[in-house]
Amino acid sequence: MNLLNLIPYYRKYHEMLGQRDHYKALAETWMNQCLAMQPPDPPEIVGLLSVNEIIELYVECFPSIMPDLNYHMLVLDGTYQLTTMDEVRRFVEWDNTNLFKYVPDILDCDDFAAHLWGAFAIPGWSGLPVALVVGGGHAFCSVVALGEDGEPHIHFIEPQTDFEIAYETMEGQPVRWIMFH
Repeated sequence: MNLLNLIPYYRKYHEMLGQRDHYKALAETWMNQCLAMQPPDPPEIVGLLSVNEIIELYVECFPSIMPDLNYHMLVLDGTYQLTTMDEVRRFVEWDNTNLFKYVPDILDCDDFAAHLWGAFAIPGWSGLPVALVVGGGHAFCSVVALGEDGEPHIHFIEPQTDFEIAYETMEGQPVRWIMFH
């Protein structure tokens, strides 16, 4: 998110400040800013993935989910759209989840992950295989996207920072729950 885009909202905040107290004006300005953001253009779709292909990728990365796959993994659609990781990065850069202030137990990792995961549930983007992942005492997001080798791979995103987490860091980690929209 480009902070220069907030300048009109800063001006609106000052107009509203004369009519309300600081906190109400700030809250209303922030809500208007969040609702006014135009989503990025839809990604270029380069293929389709079946549920079985997605499950195979995740079982390969997280073998511990296999004994009780239906408990650990919830895949709600039969087919998902495949795009490149550059397109996913474009969406994550647009999204403002990483700007939220971390508050222990109130606005923490599961809230950040759920927000970013939910942000993808908009027209043009909702067909991507984006998942909310919980495991090892942490929550984050993952997406299956085309890798540099032209094959689909799991990519991991830390929603608090927008940083990508290396596959090798996640491989074999204990995972409690993976949910796709």
